[in-house]
Amino acid sequence: MKKDGKQFHTDDIAMMDLVEDHDKVCSYNVTMCTPLLCDAEEKYLLDEEGTPQPEKLVDEVNTKEDESIREILDRTLSSTCLQSSTGGWWTYELCHGQDIRQYHETTSTTKTSSGATITSKRMESEHALGLHKADVFDTVPADEEWRLVVNTTDSKKGGGNGAYLEVEYTQGDICDHSDVTDSASFARAASTGGVARSSSIRYYCGDRFELVVNEDSTCHYIVEVKIPALCKHPLFKVPLSKKQVVKCLPVTN
Repeated sequence: MKKDGKQFHTDDIAMMDLVEDHDKVCSYNVTMCTPLLCDAEEKYLLDEEGTPQPEKLVDEVNTKEDESIREILDRTLSSTCLQSSTGGWWTYELCHGQDIRQYHETTSTTKTSSGATITSKRMESEHALGLHKADVFDTVPADEEWRLVVNTTDSKKGGGNGAYLEVEYTQGDICDHSDVTDSASFARAASTGGVARSSSIRYYCGDRFELVVNEDSTCHYIVEVKIPALCKHPLFKVPLSKKQVVKCLPVTN
């Protein structure tokens, strides 16, 4: 597709081709090229023709010295929503600075009188698991962000040193008392008409973007988000061990 005689593109995405599907009515195949889907070490900027430039990595160009955690998250996540679908009933979607939700949709196909196949999706169920509300992370100075980072020795959760920054998303959709199983939450749900869903968003260093969601207690969720760019921040880096060279000399009398 051309725009003013050139392929339509930005630094993040380029439309490389658009072809009408001859087997379907009003159906088109669009080929898009974006470094955002590549591994961190393979994210390249695009030149004026939309061709990736191996010598210019996106992270190297975009990452600035002394970039704060908030700046990293805003830069890498503000223009997109991360999704996770493990093959189960629910698909999870996190939109940074907005909300997290779970939903289930079905796909159906029908044929027209001309024989063309039409595919459609229908949302069957959806719940907000928490909304972003202004909290301490939105106002804490960059040199005090370390107070919000949880240090852990469990590096299996993410890359780097295993540390994570935790932000709370609250005031999600209500779980009615029929969904509540533990006694304390059941009593609160019965008296208030329900318990609001909420989530703890934990941002880790990771070699690729990844979203993992687990319900740790009734209507509360732990959301683990791996961000490659966080691996460059000092609070998430693996500490370098200092090597000491011991030189042995013969003892002379």
